[in-house]
Amino acid sequence: MPPIPAAEDTPARAVKYAFPGERGIIGQALTMEVLRSWLAKNRETPGAVLLKQPIRFVLEGHERDRPTPIPMEELLVAELDVDGRHYVLSDGEVLRVDSTFLQDLNARLEAAVPWSDFPFPTFEGGTEPDYLQHAGERSHGRLLLLDEDPVRLPGETPFEVCDLLSDDRRLIFAKLKGRSSLFSHLAVQVETAAELLLRSEEARKALTRAARRRTKDAALLAAADAVAGALREHRPDDVTITLLLLGSWRQRSLTALPLVSRLRLRRTAQRIAALGYRLEIAAPEFHRGHLPARPRIRT
Repeated sequence: MPPIPAAEDTPARAVKYAFPGERGIIGQALTMEVLRSWLAKNRETPGAVLLKQPIRFVLEGHERDRPTPIPMEELLVAELDVDGRHYVLSDGEVLRVDSTFLQDLNARLEAAVPWSDFPFPTFEGGTEPDYLQHAGERSHGRLLLLDEDPVRLPGETPFEVCDLLSDDRRLIFAKLKGRSSLFSHLAVQVETAAELLLRSEEARKALTRAARRRTKDAALLAAADAVAGALREHRPDDVTITLLLLGSWRQRSLTALPLVSRLRLRRTAQRIAALGYRLEIAAPEFHRGHLPARPRIRT
């Protein structure tokens, strides 16, 4: 089944769901008000117990698939102050965070990870593969899909050199904006590819071979050769790594990411900087279409 989209990104009937104990799957939009109403009806059960129970989700058009169960506590995202203490609720965990540390983290990330100026095609919902599959055509030939070509090196786990290659030497790695576990997977993918492309001639050859298998466009082939050449000559600062996060953003700021994702991004930024690459983050404009990560309800 495709990934469940973020509730705030989703047309009312695109995601159908059922609360614990309910049989029918309904198409009503899942909002904080709906959740509060259900909790009120079950007030005799302790809230901590209720929030561990799963809501079952299914995408419109996939009603024959088995519904995906997700504990309610994993759908809530919030930052709040209680008695002068700052708390972050994310991915089913409540974290007490020193406000000075949080401010320092946010400031360091904003300074270390700039926003991309590449004109990425708009994100209109759907899955990550949907977006990647059509990115080349929708970018007027400036992007090349490479994510279906894993590289296998002796003694190494198979990896992808990138999801998309741009005509201006960007290695682009894409993920739906959502849970921190998804972002962590993206970070591992980025760090692995960055290190092996810098270290292995076979990985660099795999990049250029993959490009030649997929296109005859002179600009894209030149970009693949330029990336491989720069890394071969130990000039990673000529190559940009782009983290492409697909979804809607209430504000175009890294503070909109879950805390755990921000902590992971700091580590990735440090690692990529140590290897010598340039790192940036991108968020294509979101236009409601069919479907974008997983339902998340902001309190």
